[in-house]
Formats: sequence, C-alpha cells, structure tokens
Amino acid sequence: MDIKNTFVFFLLVLATFAQVPLQILFVSSSPNSIANPVLSSLRGGTFIYIKAMGHSPDPSQNAVYVGTFPCTIPADGVTDTFISCQTTDSGSITNINSLPVTLISYGTSTTSSSPNVVTYSDKVTPYLVDVFPSAGFASSSVNFLGIHRIADLGDGSRDMGGVSKLLLGGDLCSRFDINQAAISANSNQYIRC
Repeated sequence: MDIKNTFVFFLLVLATFAQVPLQILFVSSSPNSIANPVLSSLRGGTFIYIKAMGHSPDPSQNAVYVGTFPCTIPADGVTDTFISCQTTDSGSITNINSLPVTLISYGTSTTSSSPNVVTYSDKVTPYLVDVFPSAGFASSSVNFLGIHRIADLGDGSRDMGGVSKLLLGGDLCSRFDINQAAISANSNQYIRC
C-alpha cells in the first residue's frame, strides 16, 4: 500500500470514529417550525420532517418508519440537517395515536419519543362519498362529494393548488371551473372537474 492510499485509508477510519451519533432532534409537519404531534391521513401521503444528526446524506442509505409503517424518502428528501418522508397507508379506519418515528442509517437506529410522534388521524383523511353523474362523456362535468381536506383549489386552469391530480379510472380529470372557492376541510362539499 503506497503512502497516498494509506493516508486516505487513515482518513476514512478517522471519519468513522468521528461520526456524530444518530439522533432525532424533532419531528414536525413543517421544516420551518416545531409542530407536533404530526397528524397524518389514515391513507398516508403526509410529508413529515425529521431534524436529525448523524445520518447518511444519501437518501437510499436511510430508512424511516412511523411505528411499523414505512415512510418513503424522496430522492431529494435528505439534507445535512433534515430528512423528509411521506407517510404510507396505515390500512386502518380508526385513529392510531402517538406512533414513534424510527430512523435507520449507517446500520444503527434511533427512535423518537413524545412529543415527537405521528398520529394517523381520520380528522385529516379525505373521504369520497359520491361521484356523479355515474356515467358521462368526454368534456362533461363530474362532481365529487366528500370531505376533501383541500384548502387551495388553485385557479382551475394551470394552478392546481393543493390538488396533485384527479383520476377517473386511469384517465386524468382536468379542472376547468375557475370560479370554485376553497373547500372547507370539515364539511361535505363538491369539487368539479
């Protein structure tokens, strides 16, 4: 082994021993504030932000679990201070309270405790009650009735607001009604596309 390779090996060994211990500092629904406990839809899809230390900068080298449910880390979901992940479907129809968050990185794990927990809650879960008409033709209006939890419907044209997409079967439903106001998160209301 030449001197250059020996020096690089020494630096790698030193970096391994100087590794900051894996820690979860807080869990929040926003990277800009500490708001806990975090509430997730029973169906998942909620982003949570974990302020952490000692984790890998490579998203594929980290794993996050909310209780026993995996939390999906996107390709751009890891920085030197935060890991963001999207909760997955709990499979439950009732609340699951105060689940700890477990972070696994570099072969070690750490688990959060209260108040840094996640609750799967029906209060933030959208429900679809009815779609009508039950049959239609291209460019006809379709109404969705339910508790949607959508605060920002956008302009119905290019700005989709809080709606990432609406599908009818496998077909994308485009919204054209630009006069819709925001839907109250706590009542049965309609969204049209």
